[in-house]
Amino acid sequence: MKIVFIHITAGNDFYSAMIRLSIASVRASNPEATITLLIDHSRYNKVENSRNFIVNEVDEVLVQHTPDGTPAFKSRYLKTNLGKLVDGPFVFLDSDTFVRKSLKSVFQSHFDIAGCKNLNRKKVHEQINGRDLAILEGIGCDLSDRDYINSGVLFFSGTEKSKRFSEIWHQEWLKSYSISKEIVDQPALYSAFSKFEINFKLLSDDFNSQVKTRFWFKTSEFNSKGYSNLEWDSTIWHFFASIEELQITTEFEMAVNELLAKNKLDEINIHRILKRNHPWRSSGFLDELVIDKVLKSSKINGILKLWISGDRIGAMKEWLLNRFYRF
Repeated sequence: MKIVFIHITAGNDFYSAMIRLSIASVRASNPEATITLLIDHSRYNKVENSRNFIVNEVDEVLVQHTPDGTPAFKSRYLKTNLGKLVDGPFVFLDSDTFVRKSLKSVFQSHFDIAGCKNLNRKKVHEQINGRDLAILEGIGCDLSDRDYINSGVLFFSGTEKSKRFSEIWHQEWLKSYSISKEIVDQPALYSAFSKFEINFKLLSDDFNSQVKTRFWFKTSEFNSKGYSNLEWDSTIWHFFASIEELQITTEFEMAVNELLAKNKLDEINIHRILKRNHPWRSSGFLDELVIDKVLKSSKINGILKLWISGDRIGAMKEWLLNRFYRF
């Protein structure tokens, strides 16, 4: 059972810390898995010579040459080539993921490619944003009723068809980049699905729970406890974490900051996060009471977001203001 990550940056930076945490979560939840790190040739020596221990935390390092460009460009160049560069079967994971349960069932499926809906939305027009839609139009790909797939968690079987699909994805990405100058890869992925017939498996949202969509969309799906199905006890949490994020709302982001400060993985904390049923930041009983409301809400409003980001005073002020204006 092979899990693949892509690493482009060098040194002990935000993205390196995320990948190390994600790798550690795979080790804790799937100890039988082997982990492959795909890395750009221009970054490999820098990683080896820095205090970045990531190369010692994986089973295999594949060094690949990429054209000149930004780290984001190089990352997408490798990502859209995955099916050709890595022998399958394997699961690719974005750096901002945390794996909590076994992934064996994914590898037992008889499909060429598998993935999840983007943004965990049912309707295709809610799965795609305006930028990606414009890119699709630019490359001459019409939006149909086919689901728009998130590229942060993908299964490749290693079949010849999956390899050919990866070639087409890469070609479509080069095309979309040359036209739009946008490095995003999901429009090209959608275009590849429209151009090449392949045996695709749509995985349940549980395998790619894009938890921060709870800030953007309402949900009507709750479990028997009355908690949102989206983030409760998922197999993989996907955080859409970014260095530009000002409000730290999840335990994953807290752990990233701790790793950046200490440059040492806290395995006890990793197992603690793994055993939690929700991803939201919490430091005690009062936080858990608020998070209980978060989990039972159709959408996480601004007050709840302020609280779970640690700004309790700001949350209380907003709550009092709302109460005042109601009168």
